[in-house]
This record gives sequence, C-alpha cells and structure tokens, in this order.
Amino acid sequence: MLLLGLVMTAFAVYGVSRHSIKRRLTQKISRWDERPGGVRVWLSEDEWLDRIEHRTDELFQKVRPTRIGDAYDAPQYAEQFIRLADPQNFHSLHIRAAYHDKRKLNRHGQPTLTWVPLEQLRGLPQAEAA
Repeated sequence: MLLLGLVMTAFAVYGVSRHSIKRRLTQKISRWDERPGGVRVWLSEDEWLDRIEHRTDELFQKVRPTRIGDAYDAPQYAEQFIRLADPQNFHSLHIRAAYHDKRKLNRHGQPTLTWVPLEQLRGLPQAEAA
C-alpha cells in the first residue's frame, strides 16, 4: 500500500536516549566546583564523571522524547531498532512517520513536513500525488 503523504526515509524512532543526555551533560557540566567562601576547585576525573552520571539518572525519566538516529525507509527497520534497544539506555521508544501536511503551508505555499506518530497516520488526509 502506498501512502501518498509520505516521503522517502519516512520513518524515525523517537524516544529518550541515556547516551544523548550524557553527551550533552559532558559539555554542560563544568569541571570547576564552587565551594563556600568563593573558592573554585578543579574536580578530579572521577568526581566529574560521578556528577555527570548522577545528573543523567535524574534527567533520564524527565526529558521529552526526541528523534534517535537516522530515518528509515520502512517501518519494520524502525521496529527492529526498538526490539534491539537496551531498556537500560532507552525508554519511551515509538515510531513516527514523516508526513507532508497540506493543511499547513510554509511561506512558499508548500505543505509542511511534520513527524506524526505512526498510529495517527491512518487518520490523516492523503497528499496529492506528484
């Protein structure tokens, strides 16, 4: 079945990845620690990594799902990624499909590309064939 509103590489996995949170925190958390009295202390590698790991654990359950990795040509590849994903490092995994929404036009009058959950795709109007 051909869905006319879809584009090539139309399926992506959305969710929360522990690795992406940790990567962002590594850039954000300073190696300097402010102590009472305005003293700045350089943290050791272990102390800094412990601080990053602790903050990662806090944020892992709170952040909203984002796109994980590249887009796939077919939904079965995205489903395979979800099946193989380690539940310790990923959660809230779901598939979204790229959809040209003809109800929303960009400034050039072309349909806007949006990512919708795969379950909702069946209820959306089809885009015209090119």
